Amino acid sequence: MTGAHVHSRSLGTGIEIVMNLVHSKCRTMEPKRFPTPLIEYDWFETVESVGHLRLNIRQLRDMDQALDELCQRYSSETTPENARLTDAELLRLCPYFGVIWPSARALGRRLADFPRQWKGQRGLEIGCGLGLPSLVAAKKGAQMLALDHHPDVGLALLHNAQSNHVQMEFRFQDWTHRPTSLSPELGTETFDFILASDVLYEREGLPELVGFLKRHLNANGTIFLADPGRPFLKSFVTEMQKSGFAHHQTIDVVPDYGSKPSIFSEKTRSIFVYEFTLGEISTGKPFL
Repeated sequence: MTGAHVHSRSLGTGIEIVMNLVHSKCRTMEPKRFPTPLIEYDWFETVESVGHLRLNIRQLRDMDQALDELCQRYSSETTPENARLTDAELLRLCPYFGVIWPSARALGRRLADFPRQWKGQRGLEIGCGLGLPSLVAAKKGAQMLALDHHPDVGLALLHNAQSNHVQMEFRFQDWTHRPTSLSPELGTETFDFILASDVLYEREGLPELVGFLKRHLNANGTIFLADPGRPFLKSFVTEMQKSGFAHHQTIDVVPDYGSKPSIFSEKTRSIFVYEFTLGEISTGKPFL
């Protein structure tokens, strides 16, 4: 279970994350318009128990409060016209990245327990947020590249990487708009495994996402994906099968602290965790 919340503390130099801020050509975001960070976030330090690992994670104390501050600063009547966000921009810049959601927690657990030789393996996480799954893989010896479209993720991920004495690379890229737009940045690079949690929000982008995953996965690689059973999960699994992937599915029940992780809750949530590989027999429980 996710546990003790501890007080903020100063960090040593640690092992620095490699930050490669590659701004995307998304229609709705112009990095020069937005300061980093967008607002003054109220962070607090937590300890996540993930399998045999205990990870130090900085999270938002109250995501709803951060969202209110974002709206007040960038979309209120007092906001200067040149700094005001459109509804689409505001939606894309919501600080959803700032807490550990149940899907990331379940994915991290699966990685911690997965019988695999992680040392020296090259991994990619899309929509990384605070990077819990990437941190688990990095602690087990993998070389991680993490991607996210929110401009404030890099600094949060830097802190969490330093807190856990791991090294990883971060790139600011808008994979949610057009997954295929990532390919020019990654070139022909492939990965031994790809991680994703809470990424299935739009049906229209599913074929592109599947194509991206297949292009950047090694022939013997594995895609690990976690989702709470959103409407497009079944469609995604079908698209993966059409593209030649077999899968193994498990269900994990994990703590769910919602948007206020500073307030302890006994609430839990069931999460579907998938492992996709090319050309193997699908096993596990049928999709519910």
